[in-house]
Amino acid sequence: MKLTNTENHAVTDMLRLDIVCSLHKKGLTIKSLSLKAGYAAGTLSKALDRPWTKGERIIAEALEMKPQDIWPTRYENSRYELQPISMC
Repeated sequence: MKLTNTENHAVTDMLRLDIVCSLHKKGLTIKSLSLKAGYAAGTLSKALDRPWTKGERIIAEALEMKPQDIWPTRYENSRYELQPISMC
């Protein structure tokens, strides 16, 4: 978990376990999301540990969240506007 201090309040990334549990509550797994996106079974797990914009978007959309809300420390200085991706 990354922690930064912005204007006297802490900003933390969602814990890996919390992300996985939230997916399970929706009946999803990292493996199922990876396969649905056309990747190898464990590929999306990389986004849980290090920045990978496309993987972060896939996970965030599955949780009906924005990547910035899951990993705020990865996006705190970002100038990029994220566009939704669709998985058919």
